[in-house]
Amino acid sequence: MRKSLSWSLFVVLLITFATTGEAQVISTFAGMGTAGYTGNGGSASVAQLSRPTSIVADDSGNVYIADYDNNVIRKVTTDGLINTLAGNGTPGYSGDGGSSTAAQLSAPSGIAVDVAGNLYILLQELAQLGHQAMAAWLFWPD
Repeated sequence: MRKSLSWSLFVVLLITFATTGEAQVISTFAGMGTAGYTGNGGSASVAQLSRPTSIVADDSGNVYIADYDNNVIRKVTTDGLINTLAGNGTPGYSGDGGSSTAAQLSAPSGIAVDVAGNLYILLQELAQLGHQAMAAWLFWPD
């Protein structure tokens, strides 16, 4: 998958991510086309997402998706499996210092990964309130 990432274009199609590889064929990468929150531990292509707003890949080829309406960050591993990496699905702003899956995220709208593998999350609702200093959350790799 890592090689295909360098040659792929990811496109948000409502509630799915489509990708074009070297063969220029469009295929579903993540999301089954119906809004919802299912699929943890299974294939990303049949998982449900709800308004994914941002996608980023790390140096290992893992892909991270900001699942806006579900208030979570999903991780797709190089073998195509999807799991929730951060957020418990309840909108809010708590969980600092605890488990990433116990944290409350409110409308994650942007994500970035730095060279050390740290994941940065922009919470849209905080940014709209003008709390830019509080709008970015940082999760360290396991």
